[in-house]
Amino acid sequence: MYKGRYLRGDVINMYINETFLKKPCEQLHNMFYVNTFWFTKANELVARYDRTNHAEEAMIKITRLRRSKYPKLHDEDMQGNLPAWIFVPIHGKNHWSLAIIRLHNDDAWLAHLDSSRGTHDPEAIFHVLKQVLCLIVPIDSALWL
Repeated sequence: MYKGRYLRGDVINMYINETFLKKPCEQLHNMFYVNTFWFTKANELVARYDRTNHAEEAMIKITRLRRSKYPKLHDEDMQGNLPAWIFVPIHGKNHWSLAIIRLHNDDAWLAHLDSSRGTHDPEAIFHVLKQVLCLIVPIDSALWL
C-alpha cells in the first residue's frame, strides 16, 4: 500500500468473502463475519431504536444485513447453534478497526482492536454491539449490560 493510502471497504469485504469461501465448513460454524457496512447500519438502527423503542423491527433489519448466501443470526437454524465468534469490521474516517464478539455461555465478552488509539470511541461501539446482542442472542443480557 502506498504511503497515505488506506484500505477500502470493498477490499475488506473481498478478504472476508475469500476467507469464508476457503475455510472448511467445520471451522465456519464457529465464526460469523459481517460485512463492512453492517456496523454503520447497526449504529443507525440502534439510534432509531433508542428513540422509538421498536426492538423487533430493529432486530430484523440489523440481522438481515448479511448477504443471503450466508446464514443470518435470526434464522431458526442458527438458534441454539450460534457461532462462538462474530467479527465486525468498523470504519472510521480513514481508519479501520475490528470488534470481536465471543459468544459462549461461560465465556462471553466483547473486544475492540484499534491500532490507532483514540480514533474510534470504544464505549460507543460497545453500546451498539450490546444493544444488538441483547436483541438477537438468546444469552443472559446481564453479560452485556
